[in-house]
Amino acid sequence: MIIDSIDFSDLFDSIQASFAANIEKGRLNKIQKQLTQNVKLLADANLKCYHYNMRTIAERKKIPVDHRLISDMDLEVRIVNECRVKARARINSLLSSVYPPTEDKNVTSESWMTDDIVYSVGDMIDRLIIERIKVEDYEARQGRAGQVRQMRQKTRQSHMWSERVKRCLDLKLQEIAHKGSYECIDETRTYDFSGVKRRVFSTS
Repeated sequence: MIIDSIDFSDLFDSIQASFAANIEKGRLNKIQKQLTQNVKLLADANLKCYHYNMRTIAERKKIPVDHRLISDMDLEVRIVNECRVKARARINSLLSSVYPPTEDKNVTSESWMTDDIVYSVGDMIDRLIIERIKVEDYEARQGRAGQVRQMRQKTRQSHMWSERVKRCLDLKLQEIAHKGSYECIDETRTYDFSGVKRRVFSTS
C-alpha cells in the first residue's frame, strides 16, 4: 500500500512553534512567509520521493519487470531530490539573512552543534518530515498479516527519533538566537536536468 497523501499540518504547527519560541519576533516576521512556503515545499518533495521509490520497489517485485518504468522513477526521484536540496538551502539562507554569520567559527566539545553547516536547521526539518512519512507508511502497513508487531516497533522508533530531532532543533534555534548568527552554504545543484524529456506521472 502506497499512501496517497499526508496531512502535515500538526508537524508544520510544531515547527512554527519552535521558531516562535526561540527566534526573536522581529527577525522571524521578516522571513515567516517564505520560511513556511519552503517547509511545505520540502514536505511535498519528500512525499513525492516516497511515492516514486515505493513504486519502484513494487515494480521490482513483478514478473516481468518494467525496466522503463524503473528508469523513469529513478529520474523523477533525482529531480525531486533537487527540489529538496533547494528547499533546505533556502530555509538555511532565510535564517542566515536575519542572523548574518560572523567570523567566529570556533566549535567546542561543550557546544557540539555550533557548526551550522554540519548541524543545519534545514537538515533537521527535513529529517522531521521524513520520519513523519515513515510513521504514516508503517501505520498503513500494520493491517498486513505478520507485520503488525514489526510495524509497531518501527513506528515507535520513528516517533522516538523524531522527538530527539525536535529537541535538537529547539536547541539549535536557541543557540542561533544566543550567538546572534547563523552560517549557511550556497545551494549546490548536483544534476542539470535542462532539456531532459520526461513522462508525466501522478503521485496518487
